Amino acid sequence: MSLLADLYGYLSGLTTITDEFGSPPRVYLQAAPTQGAYPYATFSRIDVEHEHIMNQGAAGMARAIIQFDVKDENPVALVDAREALRIAMDGYADGVINGVGTTDVKLIELLDERDSIIPPPRKDQRAVHTSALDFELTYLETAPTFPAT
Repeated sequence: MSLLADLYGYLSGLTTITDEFGSPPRVYLQAAPTQGAYPYATFSRIDVEHEHIMNQGAAGMARAIIQFDVKDENPVALVDAREALRIAMDGYADGVINGVGTTDVKLIELLDERDSIIPPPRKDQRAVHTSALDFELTYLETAPTFPAT
């Protein structure tokens, strides 16, 4: 499995996430359905660095920035959903994500959190409140091997 698939598997197995986002949770990779229910979250990998050791090559460790965008028409419900996600992610350091998948996560750290509002496109519609959370995930990966020269 990939980091993103393992992350979704981890989140979808948490009661705190399904309580806020439904079951199965409305947590989508990159894009949500156009007529989805609120609250929902999308997530994507926006950056990744593969660690290297001087004169030795790949270290077998990577750091990825995963951005979650949480949306809801109700600002109070948005805060509850965002907090459930933050609590599930920030500070996680238990290895393979809750026994789901194969990604060996060493640490998840919240880097940034931003709130905004999307004005309604028409007067008969409601504004959408959003929160963006950027997490840095440090995890083990398979280091490439090269033939001896």
